[in-house]
Parts: sequence; structure tokens; C-alpha cells
Amino acid sequence: LVFGGASHALETEQTTDRGSAIYQVRFAESGVLFSPDSGELAGLLQSRDEILPQYLDQLNDLAKKFIFEYNKVHASGMGLERYTTLTSGMAVHPASRGTIPLQVAGTASAQANRSTLVASSLAGDGQNVYVGLTVEVTSGANAGERRRVTGFDDPTGALVFDQPFPENFTAGDSFLITSLDYPMEHGSFELKVVNENTDVVDTFNIAVDLDGLNNNDSTLQSVVSDINTQLAAHYGAGNPLVARVTNDNRLEIVSQQSGYTFGFGQDTSHFLAAMGVNTLFTGSDAGSMDLSATIKDNPNLVATGTSLSTGDNSNLQSLLALRSQLLMENGTATLDDYYQGMVGSLGEMTASAADQRTNQEMVMGSLTNQRNSISGVNVDEEVINMIAYQRAFQGVARYIGIVDQLLETLISSI
Repeated sequence: LVFGGASHALETEQTTDRGSAIYQVRFAESGVLFSPDSGELAGLLQSRDEILPQYLDQLNDLAKKFIFEYNKVHASGMGLERYTTLTSGMAVHPASRGTIPLQVAGTASAQANRSTLVASSLAGDGQNVYVGLTVEVTSGANAGERRRVTGFDDPTGALVFDQPFPENFTAGDSFLITSLDYPMEHGSFELKVVNENTDVVDTFNIAVDLDGLNNNDSTLQSVVSDINTQLAAHYGAGNPLVARVTNDNRLEIVSQQSGYTFGFGQDTSHFLAAMGVNTLFTGSDAGSMDLSATIKDNPNLVATGTSLSTGDNSNLQSLLALRSQLLMENGTATLDDYYQGMVGSLGEMTASAADQRTNQEMVMGSLTNQRNSISGVNVDEEVINMIAYQRAFQGVARYIGIVDQLLETLISSI
């Protein structure tokens, strides 16, 4: 850029915003961000950095809610076929395998800055034990925001994050520490073992303890142990199933006997949906949302019912009912209402921008006309002036011609 007699070099810096690579322009000599406040370039930057992220966040919120709500219902049902082997779509952090619970709830105990959260209830859990996990804030000015933990001070219970939160923390702000995209609750889920030869279904209630009491909250390994313990107690040496934690920290359930399959029932803990077990969708935002690969490979696994009864579509009815439930905006809007509101807001903003442009063009045209009325050229006026000059020239030429004739006559007479 050139200002007067000085030139200033610019350079670009690549950053990441919401998973996408973007470029910031800076002055090379000072590193100061180049941020014009008017003109077309300023408008483009405002669209990229302010308007587009706003709607992208709304679209991601809609997709995440859609995925989780439908998966919670789907995970509690069974399809025309049951599983013989199943591995969870989500993997937990190695610490949640057996060291710390699947989810830890806490409350900020002191006011802190945007990069640090202090919770004295976490003190004593172990230096840096939460590093690599994610904190999701559930109340306060930062509600809904998620950040990765990069440091944990055991004596004070202070969590340090990879990026600052939008606002400072205040005492009383609640949060969850997890390694998954979706939250769980204290509750249980049903594991149903089906003898396909006799249609006998054995149901086991698997506890997911997340009440924060007695230091015995569930880890992935404890859930697996509970499954295997109940199966062994019921079947003895002829146990048809086995559950285990894979090397990459996923839940795996496998049928060990021909003729035995398994499915799932009522899940009050949302463990199945959070872990990606018997789910309909995968992903956590609009960009990653997809139909489960397991369902793609075998549509008969779509959980349409809750029993083996022929024609049972009770779970499908529950899935369809989600369309009319108030799931968005703190229970005041349906998924469709939220989407229509988002589209309507974008359309209104677009129309407003178009109107402003039209108005500005009209103002510009009026000002141009006013300027031209003072300094511009009036063609009609100039034509009149040229005719007047032409007539004056013709009159002078005629006068000179007459004088010339008089002089000629006078000289001839002499």
C-alpha cells in the first residue's frame, strides 16, 4: 500500500476458524492487522468474519441438535435385524478408559479470565489428568462454548484452555469435562440379547453412574465390566456375548455363539447416543453430519421398533414425533421453526442490504445531478452560444468585406 511518499508491504497469515483455513492480512513491518473500515474490501471482510460465522454457528447448532435428538431415540430401539458385532462410532480419551469418569460435572468456584477456569472441586484429581479432554460450559456467559484443556493445576483445580472463551468466567458457571461431542446423564441403558432360534429376549440394565458421588462414576472400562458381569451371572459358561474396550478406546460388543444377536432398549443416560452405538447419524456439525455407515451397509438395522413383534413401528413413530417437539431456543421452537427463522433472517438481511444499495445509488445520482447543474456542461446552452459566436463572426466578416469594397472604390477613383 502507498501512503503519500511511503510504501508499506503486506503479508498474509493463515489461521483456522470453525475448522476452515482463512487468511488475515497484516503490515509486514509491524505485524498490525490490516482492517479497512470502509469500501468493498471492508464489506468482504465483514461478511467473512462477522456475518458468515453467525449463520454457520446457527447451522451447526441445528445440525448438532438434530443428530443428537434423533440418535437418542434411535439408540433405544431395534430393527428388523439385530447385531452380531458392533463397535462404537466414538472413541473416548485414554484417560476416560479407566482413570477418570466418562463425564465430570463441575462449577467455577472463583472468578477467572477467559483462558482459565478455577473449580476447587477438581483439586486432588491429579496433575494434568484432564489435559486433552474438552470442557463444555453449560451456564453463564460462555454457555454452549467448548474448548480443549491444555493444562490442569491439581492443587488449585485450575483448567487452562487452548483458546480463550468469549467472556471471563464467574463463580457459579457450570461445566462438563468430557472426551465426547455429546453429553451423558446419570442413568442406564438396556442391552437385549436375542436367541434368534426361539425369539427369547433377555434384557440387562447397564448402569451409567455419573452422579459425582462416592468416587465411583462410570468409566468406559467399568461399563464394559458391568456388561460382562451381568452376562456371566445369567448365562454362566455359555455366555453368548462379550464386551471389551478396543485398543483405540471404543466400546465393542461381539456375539460368541451362532444364533445369538443383540440390540438395545431404553437409554436414560444417553450413553449409546454419545458413544455412537446403534445410532442413525454420525458427526457433530453440519459439515460432518452423515448417515451411519452401519445403517448404509444394512438398512434392516434401522431401529423402527422396540420389540420383536411383527409390524412394531413404535420407535419410528417416536422419531417422526421429534419434528413437532420444541427442541430449540430453550424449548420455544421446533427444529423446523429454528431453520425457517434462520433462513428468514438471512433473507431479511439480504433484502435490507439490497434496499440500502438502491437508496445509496439514488442519493449518489441526486448528488451527481446537483454537481452537474453547477459545474457540468449544458449542451443546449453551448449550442446557443456557438450560434451567437457564429453570427457575430459572420457580422464582422461582412463589415470587413464592406470596408474593403469602400477602400477599393476610393482608391480607384483617385
